[in-house]
Amino acid sequence: MVILILGMLGSTAELILLKHTEDFRQWIPLTLLAAALSVFGWHVVNASPANLRLIHWLMIAFIASGVAGVYFHFQGSAEFKLEGNPSLRG
Repeated sequence: MVILILGMLGSTAELILLKHTEDFRQWIPLTLLAAALSVFGWHVVNASPANLRLIHWLMIAFIASGVAGVYFHFQGSAEFKLEGNPSLRG
């Protein structure tokens, strides 16, 4: 759990330093990270089945967010390439 929390803190710092806040979609991972870190803090202070269940749901939300992130990054990359060369297709 400590390694996961350290990774989440690192990801949060990276996203903030990269100014990953231009669009509402870019706030999704930051919001999830903040929520997860809060729940982990709650779990450390008072471990209970309720916060474990919430951690499970947050991990599922991270998976969905990751899939959406791959899609949005691909879409942004494709738009950037089309701006540079409008004759591209596919």
